[in-house]
Amino acid sequence: MEEAKEIRKLTALEIRQKDFILQEYPMLDEGIVETIIRIGDAGRDAVVEKMKSGELKLEDPMKSEDYIVKSVKVE
Repeated sequence: MEEAKEIRKLTALEIRQKDFILQEYPMLDEGIVETIIRIGDAGRDAVVEKMKSGELKLEDPMKSEDYIVKSVKVE
């Protein structure tokens, strides 16, 4: 199994970028915005190319009846 790597902290510039993006687009998830900023241009371009080539795909949504809803009863 591959050893887990520590996630590097954002630089001051990256923090300002994240804050600006979240201010302009408050509906975005902060964790996703941080990930996009961290991977940089080369990483982002590699992901886009994989998606264009079909090597990487988004998950197909499941039918609503395929979702399993579990609950617990607390007494």
